Amino acid sequence: MNTGTRALFNDWAEVYDTQPNPLLLLEQRTLPPMMPPIKGLDVLDIGCGTGRWLKQIELLAPRTLTGTDASDAMLEKARVTLALTTALHLSDSTTLPAADASTDLILASFVLSYLADLDAFAGECVRILRVGGHILLSDMHPTTAAQRHWIRCFYLDGKRIELPANPLTMTEIIAAFSRRGFELLTLNEPAFAEPERHVFEQTNKLAEYHALHAVPAIYLMKFLKVEGSSESDTELANRTEGRADTFGKPASEVTPSFVDRRLRR
Repeated sequence: MNTGTRALFNDWAEVYDTQPNPLLLLEQRTLPPMMPPIKGLDVLDIGCGTGRWLKQIELLAPRTLTGTDASDAMLEKARVTLALTTALHLSDSTTLPAADASTDLILASFVLSYLADLDAFAGECVRILRVGGHILLSDMHPTTAAQRHWIRCFYLDGKRIELPANPLTMTEIIAAFSRRGFELLTLNEPAFAEPERHVFEQTNKLAEYHALHAVPAIYLMKFLKVEGSSESDTELANRTEGRADTFGKPASEVTPSFVDRRLRR
């Protein structure tokens, strides 16, 4: 994340927890059923912001809990509300503060659209995740966002501030993790429903709520690290030498509307 974008996120931290966001409410309603049992796990929340998910995960008795974010202002807000046992690190998503095979669950909530290098991120995930561990990803639904011209923004001192983003298709995301040997267990594309209606009413956008009936607003993905998932030999060598690696392979064609494959183990 460059200095200018980091400054925008630092500004956003001032109002992040005060401005209603139906996308976050929808995620909060639909993501928990996809989570594995948290008790006793080593959990990493990448792009944790002000600690929205960390606060909830603390209640589930993880063995360790860590949050990272590229915004120091977001982390300062998070530190006030979190337990001292929850570790926080200033870090971008391409170099994660975790040892190899040290993590059971990775959460990246509304993060991928801000990544400069999806392949580098997937490489870090496969490095730190244990075999049998899971990754949970969520973000604004790319198709709906493009069709309805959604802009990532927030309001500060009466001004609308837009956030630069790099939207990724679900095909690109699935392909990036599949190349690393991850198995896609669940792909869910939920739409707004009655629990989110009040936010649209508060902001005088009830017509938008009705227009979005049955239209996917976000995506949720759950990946499993299976035996044999690894960094490529080239990437491992580059990382060892302290150099970044960029793949640039074409994404395979994947067009699921809903996938839910349970482990039979």
